[in-house]
Amino acid sequence: MDHKKLEKYTRLALDTVYSEPELNNYHTQLIPRIVEQYFPAELRKDAEILDIGCGQGTFLDVIRDKGYLASVGVTLSPDDYEACISKKHKAVLSDMWDLPVQDNSIDYIWCRHAIEHSPYPLFALYDFNRVLIDGGAAFIEVPAPDCPRGHEYNPNHYSVLGLNMWVSLFRKTGFQVTKSDVFEIELIIEDKKVKDKSFIFEIVKHETVA
Repeated sequence: MDHKKLEKYTRLALDTVYSEPELNNYHTQLIPRIVEQYFPAELRKDAEILDIGCGQGTFLDVIRDKGYLASVGVTLSPDDYEACISKKHKAVLSDMWDLPVQDNSIDYIWCRHAIEHSPYPLFALYDFNRVLIDGGAAFIEVPAPDCPRGHEYNPNHYSVLGLNMWVSLFRKTGFQVTKSDVFEIELIIEDKKVKDKSFIFEIVKHETVA
C-alpha cells in the first residue's frame, strides 16, 4: 500500500475544513433543544464524554452547566480549538478516525453534524468503538441526503448517506441502534423558508471490533 498517496488524498480532504462560529449560527440555538431531548439524563456526572466535531463549544457549555465536567471537544479547526480553550474547555486537534484517546475509556460520544465531514466514516466508527467502554453509547446526528439545501455539495461533506446505509455502518462497527429519528426543521435562508432534514441515531457498543 502506498501510504504517501493515502496521506496526500487525506490532506486534500482536510484542506476543506472550516470553523463553526457561534454567532448567527442556527446550530447555536438548536443544540440546547437537542440536548434536552436526547442527552441521557441517567448518565453519571463523572462520565467521560467526547464531543466529536465540537465547533466552538456550544454542547460543552450546555453539559458543563448540567454538571458534566469530564468532557473533551474534538475538532480539526484551529479556530474552533482556540475558542473552546478560551472557554476553559478541554479540547484536542484531531481527526475523528484517529482519536488520541485510550481504548475502552469513554462513556459517551456526542457527534452532531460531524461524521458526514469524514471521508472515512467506517474508520471513524471503528475508532468510536475502540474508545468506548463496553455498553458505552453515542448520539449521532447527520444531514439527510436529497434535501433542498443540497448537503452533498458542501465542500467538506464527504459522507451524506441514506438512513439504511448509516444503520448498516453502525452494525458493521459493533453498535446496536437503540433509537432512530428523522428531525425536520424549517430555516429562513435569504428570506425564503427552506425545509431541512437530518437523521438522529442513538447507538450502543455491544461488541468490540476495533
